Amino acid sequence: MSDSGIFDKAIQLLLLDFPTLSDPEFLKDHAELAGIVPGKTPPPQPVAGPGPKLQRPIAAAGIRNAMEILETTLLADVAAKAKVSPAREVKGDEAASTIFNSGYAETEGVVDEEEAVVTVQGLEKGDLANVYPTDNGSLHKDMGVLVSLDSKEVVS
Repeated sequence: MSDSGIFDKAIQLLLLDFPTLSDPEFLKDHAELAGIVPGKTPPPQPVAGPGPKLQRPIAAAGIRNAMEILETTLLADVAAKAKVSPAREVKGDEAASTIFNSGYAETEGVVDEEEAVVTVQGLEKGDLANVYPTDNGSLHKDMGVLVSLDSKEVVS
């Protein structure tokens, strides 16, 4: 999520009849933030993306993920730093050996039935899935069999 992504997701959570969304000052401010200069900036071209039915669940997932990153990285790092000694520095051949000799095992995930996108679209493991980003690059779509889907990743 980009630096402005969390704000975009928060706005997408607002109900469409929320009064601020039709306030001329808000619209002007939002346009300026997006770099739109009335009369000079060409209007944005519509890009196919999730329909209105999915916009709020996707936005809620984006906010949840941003908060989880904050809690599990930045805030967790501060708390953990006070409890542990500094890590041992590893260089060169020792680092390469550690990396290449480490095991890799990832269990196959599940399709989380509690996820809003799963509920709204009735997705199940094994379904054919069209996967693409919702913030940008949405013209680049991948299709595959749905292997797992949760709040952190989609595997197809």
